[in-house]
Order: sequence, then C-alpha cells, then structure tokens
Amino acid sequence: MKRNIGLIILALMIGVVGLKSGVSPAQRDPLYPITRPYTFDLVGWELGHFFDKWVYSVKNLFKDSRSEEYEVTLVEDYFARAEEIASLESKLTKLDPKDNSGQESLQRQLAPLKGEQKQQENDVEAIIEKQIGQVLRDEGLYTTLSLPFRHLTLMFPPVDFELGGLPQLLITSPRYKIEVKEKVLLRSHLSLEEIEAVEDNAERELGLSALVVSIGGFASYPVIIPEATPLPEALSTIAHEWLHGYFFFRPLGQHYDSSYEMTTINETAADIGGQEIGSLVWQHFYAKDEDKEETKGEETQPAFDFNKELREIRQTVDNYLSRGEIEAAETFMREKRDFLASKGLTLRKLNQAYFAFYGSYADDPASVSPIGGQLARLRQKSLSLGEFIKTVAKISRPQDLGERLEE
Repeated sequence: MKRNIGLIILALMIGVVGLKSGVSPAQRDPLYPITRPYTFDLVGWELGHFFDKWVYSVKNLFKDSRSEEYEVTLVEDYFARAEEIASLESKLTKLDPKDNSGQESLQRQLAPLKGEQKQQENDVEAIIEKQIGQVLRDEGLYTTLSLPFRHLTLMFPPVDFELGGLPQLLITSPRYKIEVKEKVLLRSHLSLEEIEAVEDNAERELGLSALVVSIGGFASYPVIIPEATPLPEALSTIAHEWLHGYFFFRPLGQHYDSSYEMTTINETAADIGGQEIGSLVWQHFYAKDEDKEETKGEETQPAFDFNKELREIRQTVDNYLSRGEIEAAETFMREKRDFLASKGLTLRKLNQAYFAFYGSYADDPASVSPIGGQLARLRQKSLSLGEFIKTVAKISRPQDLGERLEE
C-alpha cells in the first residue's frame, strides 16, 4: 500500500505540472481557439488510467509470484503480437473501402489478437515496471526514508507506464530564431488534413513556425508508450520518461523551462540514461546468447550521411537567421527538404519548429549544441550510471555542467 500512496501523490502532482507546463493552452492564449477542437485531455487521461492501475495493484496484491522465465515469455509474446496487429492494421488502411470481404477478413484476424493483448496488458506493464525498477535499484536510484525503528527504501517516483495511443505534439517557434515557444498536446490519430489545418492557422494567424510531431513517449503519470513500439525501444523510452519524473523533484527538472539550454540538458541526460537503463534491462532479461555476441565485419560507409547533412542545414539556417534573413532561411529549408526527399529521406516539414523540437536533444543531428558532448564526457567520468544521474540531477544552470566536468 505504501507504493499506492506514492502513486496517488505523484499522479496529482504530475497532473498539476502538466497544466502549468503549457501542454494545454489557457483560454486567453492565442493558440487556444486554434487547438481547442484537437486538444488532448491530459487530466482526464491520467485520472482514468491511474485508477485502473491502482485497482490492478490491489487485485494482484496476494497473487502467487511467477517465475522470471514465464514473465519474460509473456512480455515477448505480447510485443510479437503487437507487431502482428500493427501489420494487419496497416494492411487494413491500404484496402479499398469498397472491399468489404477483405476488410471483414482482416477484422476477423484482428479481433482475437486485440482481445489477447487487452487481457495481458496490465500483467506485461507490471512485469516491465518491476524489471526496470530492479535495474534502478541496482544503480542506487532509490529514496531512503528514516523511520523511528527502520530505514525504508522506496522507488520514487515508482516506475509506471501505460501501453496505448500516444498524443501528438504541436511545437511552435518564432520565425526569427530557433526556440520552442509553446508545446500543445493534441489527440492521437489526427488526420493529415487536421494536422495541416492546425499548423497553417498557427503560422498564418500568429506568425509562428509550427509543426505537429509524433512522439515516442510522454512523461505523464503513468508514462504513455505506443503499443507497437519494439521491446528494446520501449524499455529505453520508459526509462527516459521515468528519468523526467526523477528529475522533476530535483534542481535539473525544476529548471526544465528556465532556458533552452536547460531543456536540452534535461532531454539529453534523459536520453543518455534511458538508453543505458533500457540496454541493461534488455541484456539482463531478454537478450539471447547470439544477441550478446559482438558481430564482426567491416564497417561500411553509408552512401548518404543524413546526420551530417542535417547538421549542416541547421548551421546554415542559424547563419541566415542571425542576419535577419528569415525568408531566405525558410526558402533554403524548403529546398533542402526536397533534396532530402530525393535521397529517400522524407520529412513532411522542415522549418524552425522542426529544429526547435529535435534540436533540444543534443545527441540528435538537428542539434548544434555542445551539451551532448559535455554530458557524454560527464558520463565517462562517472563511476556508474547511478552516479551520473545523481550528479546531473543537481544541475540548475547551464554553467553548472561545465563546473561538474572540471571537478
């Protein structure tokens, strides 16, 4: 029950943070009339899913423990089935609407698969939460409460996530510089016409650069992860979003929005930590012997280096904008988007908002920030992953990162 009390407190706190962080604009916000028909109900989602998880925890409080082998098999089967469901749904969307027999055939195949997924979803979530929690404890990322007669260790925040439909995110940036101005959560499964209407209205009526993006995970509470995510990626994404919850109660997370640099430190630190935690969970529970063996062979140079090209585009755009040449920058980005498409790399839109969003991850090719290299060096200096996370969690100003490296 201690865990459930912690969940209730944290869910309420994260709900308040979601309202204050700009993911749902206030009525006086100029974006409100543009996004209102499409806004994702974050508070309603959290309340509904949080209490579902609480009921599940109570029902399974006295359930017999299952073997690790059984749990691993259950998770693997779930994610294999999710891949099969995604494949059938993709075929369904490509069918001619008049092909009734084809649609009925696919729906008949999907129905039992979805039923099995729904039946196993809570069990799979609980298993993965336990596995990630075990790695976090091994890294010393727990909280100790000193009580009169004993010391109590808690995983706070508890690892908690939901497999389901992920909202989309509207990013806006000023046209004259690359910087996140606002972020608004939108409902999942918006049509392309609806997405373009939101973007066009934000750009035309407010003079902003706008982009609606699909995200791999969202740090609500519980964390939301797409059902069709491959298992290794899901493990890292859950860990990434858990780290945002961990940082929230420490200086790093509390200064997330104080500057673009602090946002970048938060996101990049969560990326580094999330990838490593996910890898540790994968290696401990899921990797087969053949996965653990190093593959040998000559490295081949890709015919086209997307990362290099995108960084060069970003640098050129920054140069245009620093000289106040906004239209030239936007023309250049449209031309480069067409160039990337000719290389088989299709971006629906390439604009200031694109670089503002992806550039906040310093290890992304859309970023020109030195923060990624600095955090990588800090991780190398740290004796363990846990030490790195605890060290970076204390950062409250961009210059703190350089000071930590000099220590």
